[in-house]
Amino acid sequence: MNKKLLKVLLPPLLLLIAAVPLAYAGVVVAYPITGNVGYAAPDIKLQPGSNAGQPGLGGNTIAVTVGPNFTSAQFNITITYSITEYHDILVINNTNPTQAFYIGFNAVTNLPAQVSNATLIITDGVGNIIATYDLLAGGWSGWLFQIPNATTYHINLIFKMAEGQPLPTTPGTITLYLYWSNSNTETPMTTP
Repeated sequence: MNKKLLKVLLPPLLLLIAAVPLAYAGVVVAYPITGNVGYAAPDIKLQPGSNAGQPGLGGNTIAVTVGPNFTSAQFNITITYSITEYHDILVINNTNPTQAFYIGFNAVTNLPAQVSNATLIITDGVGNIIATYDLLAGGWSGWLFQIPNATTYHINLIFKMAEGQPLPTTPGTITLYLYWSNSNTETPMTTP
C-alpha cells in the first residue's frame, strides 16, 4: 500500500474506530423475566434433644433454644479439661412422610487454643454414629448423609481441652449451618 493512500484512508479509519465504542457506550438493554414464588413449611426441623435443659457442668444448664419455626437453634454449654461430651442436645427431624433428604454442614468457630478437638457427631435413635464433622476445621462438609423419611437423628458434641493450662477467660463461639436438599448434586452458593 502506498503512503499517499494510507494518508487518505487513515483519518477516516481512525474516526470510525473511535466512533464505534461511543455508539454503544450509552446503550442499556433489559429483558423482563417474571416468576411466581410459593411458600412451603420446612421438611427438616430442629428440635431440642433429650438433654436440653438438663444440668451441665459448673452448675450451668444445657441451654437450648429453638426458633419459632424450628429452623434455627442456639445452645449454651460449658466444657472442662480433658474430654467433655454432650449427648442429644438437639435433634434433626425429617417430618416428610415419604422423602429422604441429604444433610451437610458448614461451621465457623472461634474457640481458644486450649480446645484441641471439637466434633459434631450425628447418631440415630439407638446411638449408632451416622456422621462426624470437625468443627475446628469448619468449612463445607459436603453432603455427609441422608436422613430417611419420618426419621429423627441426634446432634452430639465432643470437646477436648488440654490440661495444665489456665481455663480460657472469654467464651468461645460456634456458628454451625445445617444444609438439607433432596439431591446431593448441588453445592450451596452461600456459606458463612
